[in-house]
Amino acid sequence: MANSRPLCKRTGFFFEERVNSVQLISIRSTVTSMVTCPVNRELTQLSDTGYKVNPDTAPWERQLLQLNLSGTLAPEIGQLSKMQIMDFMWNSISGSIPKEVGNITSLELLLLNGNHLSGSLPEEIGFLPNLNRIQIDQNQISGPIPKSFAYLNKTKHFHMNNNSLSGQIPPELSRLPSLVHLLLDNNNLSGYLPPELSNLPKLLIIANPGVTRVLQTVANEAVLGMYLEQG
Repeated sequence: MANSRPLCKRTGFFFEERVNSVQLISIRSTVTSMVTCPVNRELTQLSDTGYKVNPDTAPWERQLLQLNLSGTLAPEIGQLSKMQIMDFMWNSISGSIPKEVGNITSLELLLLNGNHLSGSLPEEIGFLPNLNRIQIDQNQISGPIPKSFAYLNKTKHFHMNNNSLSGQIPPELSRLPSLVHLLLDNNNLSGYLPPELSNLPKLLIIANPGVTRVLQTVANEAVLGMYLEQG
């Protein structure tokens, strides 16, 4: 596309980086288009433009790799129905996580750590049947851990440390048969570690001093490691 280069400095793109180019994908207006431009580290904004990805025909939509991005995640991101990896780690993305992420049923990796995301965790994330890893640590997420996360049967790694989560750890998380890492340190959680978590044979738990350790039930050989972060 001869006139695509000036658009590379406009706002509103989701990115997939390839060897020689970045596929610039925006998902807002009624226009269906894809723009290509050379890799350019000046691409920093994530907001509005006049281009929209067609979720039925865009094979590149399955992976969105990290760049130095800012702005917010649009609800229309839920239209990327074939995406397998959402990787926006260590950018400057702000705002809340759209509940429409729960529409991406093919999603396997949700990697949003190291941004400025706020608001609560959408319950809809708990209904992603193929999610293997969820990393939303190092943000400003608040509110409780949704009980719907108990339906993440394939999730092995749950990283939510260094946020502002509050409330108790849901005992329903003990239903996650594949869970290996449950990282919850540096939050505002309270209450106790649900004894039901001792039923998970490979689980490593990291929690806060405000979460009481139930020694008689949780600290047994079934739990490979459990650390209560100090300070």
